[in-house]
Amino acid sequence: MKKISHEKTKKVFSAIAFTSILSLLFIYSGNIIESIKNTINIFIYYVFPSLFPFLLFTEFSLNTKILDSICTKFGNIIYKIFPISKNGLQAIIIGFLCGYPNGAKVVSKLYNNNLLSFTQAKYISTFINNCNPIFIYTTVGICMFNNVKIGILLLICHYLSSILIGIFSSRIYKYNNIIHENNIFLNTNNIKRVNNCKISVFSNLQISLKNTFNTLLNIFGFLLIFNLMSQILKKFLSQFLIKNNILCIITSIFEITSGISDIVSCQLSYNYIIILTSFLLGFSGICIIFQVYSISSCDKIPFKTIFCSKILHGLLSGLICYIFLKTNIFNFEVSSVYHSIDMFNVNSLISYEYMKNI
Repeated sequence: MKKISHEKTKKVFSAIAFTSILSLLFIYSGNIIESIKNTINIFIYYVFPSLFPFLLFTEFSLNTKILDSICTKFGNIIYKIFPISKNGLQAIIIGFLCGYPNGAKVVSKLYNNNLLSFTQAKYISTFINNCNPIFIYTTVGICMFNNVKIGILLLICHYLSSILIGIFSSRIYKYNNIIHENNIFLNTNNIKRVNNCKISVFSNLQISLKNTFNTLLNIFGFLLIFNLMSQILKKFLSQFLIKNNILCIITSIFEITSGISDIVSCQLSYNYIIILTSFLLGFSGICIIFQVYSISSCDKIPFKTIFCSKILHGLLSGLICYIFLKTNIFNFEVSSVYHSIDMFNVNSLISYEYMKNI
């Protein structure tokens, strides 16, 4: 009886969910069209041009010896901070320099090619899914805040908190287990490439381009879904006379590019805006978290691990940012925050021209 009751409840819930979603699509059809236009604008004029070179570089370099030589030279230094093999160092380099979802892709390839143990793959995934440094410095710092100092501050907060999470996580996953589990994966004197078979430069480029466009298509799909959810939720909550500042903060957790743009436009103290932005960059947004998980789920890395690590990253980034602002090291001008550029206006391509000039 319990089993039948559970099945009936599941069917009723599915029917209600289906009807509700379909009703929302009809009711907010105008907002949905506008949201899709804005998302296409964001993808074409920011996401694609900024991520494409980094994704292509990641795919191409994994089939060469570029990362191997870097790991050989700097492996012993990084090893003192993070207890990982030199094979795992490749994921850290890509994660910190290129941003997500590149780090997750490298971890997945290393693990699937038996170059990382599961403990190492899980450990590395807690702190390498970082934001692209170019995005933080130019798009957020220069374009949105119109202040280079804020871009530098957000970069420092973002990467300092990531390093701290890596150090703390090594204690949680037990330092000795990371080092000694399956020595075949943890030989620090023997670096193995993700792909040992030699391929020509042209073949490598062809494979890399295919994988890059597949990843970008996946990212575009997630952007459409979560920006759509964000706009529908904002429109729905606005009917309850909730203040615009609160609406922007709530919906900003879905997708950080448009979310940070909304936060910057809020009528809040410039310190609060910067701290909230620092938190969002660390948290990355639900859209990015699902992108990373879609890559990591094949390796059986739990969603809880990725989600909790990103929340911690956001909180630490916000806290470090608060400390820096309290000490007033960067000496910001209040007026500079409120002259940000409307980057995502569908009727204007000023964001693209501005980024091109930078």
